[in-house]
Formats: sequence, structure tokens, C-alpha cells
Amino acid sequence: MSTATTRRAALRSGVAALAAGLAAPAIASVTAVAPDADAELIAAVADMAAAHAWNADHAALPANQTDDAEDERVQDAWWEAADRIEALPATTPAGMRAKASAMRMAIERSVIHPCRPISEGEYHERLAYGLAADILGSAAA
Repeated sequence: MSTATTRRAALRSGVAALAAGLAAPAIASVTAVAPDADAELIAAVADMAAAHAWNADHAALPANQTDDAEDERVQDAWWEAADRIEALPATTPAGMRAKASAMRMAIERSVIHPCRPISEGEYHERLAYGLAADILGSAAA
């Protein structure tokens, strides 16, 4: 056996071992996840979505028609949900879609306003918003 053949065989087996070592945990982590593994994350996103919808419904109301205590409660609920979402990793496709939805809502809350469309946002904001739309499908755009 020549030296070149031995090196190629060693390289092939080393690459195969490395690939097997890296791929196996990734595949195992995907297949070992329970279908409801992201239930807490999805519930947190639902809480954020409820606060987000309330904000959208009340954004156009004149200041004298809003309830400050209710507004404060809803804003606190939004941020509590945001903190939970940030702390929880997405481990399933449904969890990843939920987290993408939260990202989109956060951008809509912080970046997009009636007088400022996403096209006027910073590059990273437009990129994140586009990624969320890609993950959620074209209906999210």
C-alpha cells in the first residue's frame, strides 16, 4: 500500500468519523423531541399575540378613550411574554414558527409605524422581518 493510499484512507475515515460524530447528536436531538416540547413557548407567543392584537385595536383611539391601567397591564403582559419567549429555545418546527411570529410582532411593535414602513427600517430589521416572513410563509409578509 502506498503512502498516498494510506493518507487518503486515513483522511476518509477521519472525515467519516467526524461527520458521524457531529451528525448523530443533531439527528438524535431532532428525533428525540416530544411533539409538545415547545408548548410553553407556543403559549408565550399566544400571550404576546393577544397583547399585540389589543395594541393594534387601541392604537388609533384618542388618548381620552383609553384606560391607562388596562394599557399598562397589557404592556406588562407583552413584555412578560417577550421575556419568556427569549428564554425558551425552539426545538420543534412549530416552536420555530412561533418564535418567528414573535420576532415579527416585536419588529412591528418597535420598528413599523403607520408613518414608517419596514422598507425604511435598518438593514438588520428588514432582514429579520424578511426571515420571519420566509419562515411563516408569504402570508406573513
